Amino acid sequence: MAWAGEAAESGFPMGDHEASPHIVITSDAVGGVWTHTRELAVGLRHRGWRVTVAVFGPWAGGQGSAWAEACGVTVWHGGGGLEWMAGAEEEVAAGQQRLRELVQALRPDVLHANQFAAAAARAPAACLLAVHSDVVSWWRAVQGCAPPCTRFTAFYEGMARAGLAAASLVVTPTAAARDGLRASFHNNGSSGGELAVIPNGMGGEWGGAKKRGYAAAAGRLWDEGKQLRILWRSGWALPVRIAGPREAPGNGAAARADWGPAPPGVQWVGNLAPPDMQRLLAGAEVFIVPSRYEPFGLGALEAARHGCALLLNDIPSLREVWGDAAAYFARDDAVALGRELQQLAAQPSRRQRLARAAARRARERYGRELMVRRYLAAYARVMGNARAGARA
Repeated sequence: MAWAGEAAESGFPMGDHEASPHIVITSDAVGGVWTHTRELAVGLRHRGWRVTVAVFGPWAGGQGSAWAEACGVTVWHGGGGLEWMAGAEEEVAAGQQRLRELVQALRPDVLHANQFAAAAARAPAACLLAVHSDVVSWWRAVQGCAPPCTRFTAFYEGMARAGLAAASLVVTPTAAARDGLRASFHNNGSSGGELAVIPNGMGGEWGGAKKRGYAAAAGRLWDEGKQLRILWRSGWALPVRIAGPREAPGNGAAARADWGPAPPGVQWVGNLAPPDMQRLLAGAEVFIVPSRYEPFGLGALEAARHGCALLLNDIPSLREVWGDAAAYFARDDAVALGRELQQLAAQPSRRQRLARAAARRARERYGRELMVRRYLAAYARVMGNARAGARA
């Protein structure tokens, strides 16, 4: 695994210029984008692609990157900021310049941008933009209105529109996320770019260990869209363990989940490393997703892989992903959530049936190999568009 500055005087990892196709995937280490990047990069390596992952935003060198070294993925940190972080305009611009220089040096076949800013950098490569979430759709789902007109929202919306316009193909993980993107940016905000839905996928072994009589939930506690505070009360039918960071990166105390002492039966277990998260899910009977805004929900997919029954907030994206393979509670209703959890706790046969159904749906619809095949078809379309544009 190569890091910025290690491989060449230019500071960029140097490819071996073999005949196999080469992709640069931009990522960040703040949320589910990193998990998506890992699964996609591993799958592409199994197909013989050369993969360079360009990480932007907060990064503790090497965090969670053992998989990259194991499968020959190059990880490069470009510094900079993320467009959804208030006050990061200059850092975002610096990151865009570094990305252009990286792509110019590596000459990949495809740039897979996982951020609006990465696509908006207009690096010299065929570009696919994957939109995993967007602030405008978040605001509509969580606050019930459009975001206020501020310097930050003007910068963010401008960056989003520029990224959408620059990509020849825009991908979302669900139709619900696609529809939200269209509503937020007026028919995609692009000049003729295509829009496609490619669900996330996950590989690895499937099946749960011995269950240990508790429910689990995970996510960014500081993010109102995750609505984890709904669980911060006593009286649940099962003990509840909540994992995730309390504080937003780069925003300090202005975005911190200070909810006071944990109520009886509820435990915050911290921001867990991947092996600890896997142990948490392996022992959980039920995995709860109370999110008001969840374009896909990789946490639920990983929980299904570990044999958890899923209990989900009844929002369109989660219904789309899980169908009848999960239990749902009336949207944003803590009383309904408690009632559904009580029924699952009292009905082990139903709980086990739902766990099997979720695992089966995950294997059939959201496996890594299926996701990779879909992205390979998308990359072929993007490269074809670039060749057609060059001929024109």
